[in-house]
Amino acid sequence: IVRERVYLGSPETRKARRQADIGGCSPRKNKFLPLLGKVMMSFEQYPPLPSLTREGESNSSKRTYRPNVLTSYSLKKKAAFTLAEVLITLGIIGVVAAMTIPSVFVNYQKKQTAVKVKQIYSILQQGTKMSEIDNGSVSNWDTSVSNEVYYQQYIKPYYKVIKEYDSSSFPPDYHAFCKSDKRNCDDYAAILHRDVKKFVIENGNLLFVHNNGLTSLLVVDINGLRGPNIWGRDLFIFSYENEGVVPYGVGQISGMSEAFVKADKDYLLDGETRSCQRDGVFCAAIMMLDGWEITDEYKW
Repeated sequence: IVRERVYLGSPETRKARRQADIGGCSPRKNKFLPLLGKVMMSFEQYPPLPSLTREGESNSSKRTYRPNVLTSYSLKKKAAFTLAEVLITLGIIGVVAAMTIPSVFVNYQKKQTAVKVKQIYSILQQGTKMSEIDNGSVSNWDTSVSNEVYYQQYIKPYYKVIKEYDSSSFPPDYHAFCKSDKRNCDDYAAILHRDVKKFVIENGNLLFVHNNGLTSLLVVDINGLRGPNIWGRDLFIFSYENEGVVPYGVGQISGMSEAFVKADKDYLLDGETRSCQRDGVFCAAIMMLDGWEITDEYKW
């Protein structure tokens, strides 16, 4: 540690005292002191700093205070911006944010939707397997019974149901909309307001049980009663088939025409009347075939 000494007096006196101090130091103790002395003496070419008067001192007792020689003459450039520069910078940041944030938000929505659909599919699978232990294979379940009986026997005991609705207690303003133009999808919206069983499970998902005698469907709203209530966005359909519960459109679709039997991915994406792109009814199937991701081919 080198403690700087303040030298007072005329320039000649200060220089003499400084040289005397440096000469008295042993090079073995600090070999950098001679070099430091030369650097300090090189600053003598600058004019001496003006005398300063400390508070409370009279002019007669005025003394000269010299700050650190090595830092007194260091030049520090301070950065400054004009108001116009700041506004331009903020404008550029705003434009970039406006271009990127919507894309980031949409990708986040897609990711969260895929995660929720995969989770409910896992819950449906577990409940179906437990029901098969007591009621036999899904292929042997009695689809001739009413929705209420079907629900009470094959579904309710195997899920953590926290709330149930009937036709009178279910909100009448709940509607399901198509993906293409958000118009009211009469075919499928009517299903949700018929004499189907509606219930909410522990994770907040709203489920509809629709047993028409030919096939048994489970409609899932991953947002509960909240919007947007659009097929393929928060509304998805699963069906009970010979292999268990599957996304509607995967595997054998019983009771439907040959066009729906083991339909390929192209048909599920863009069928003539019903598809993921048009009505959104096969979107859970497309998501499953894509590894539980919403890809670019999935019309969001």
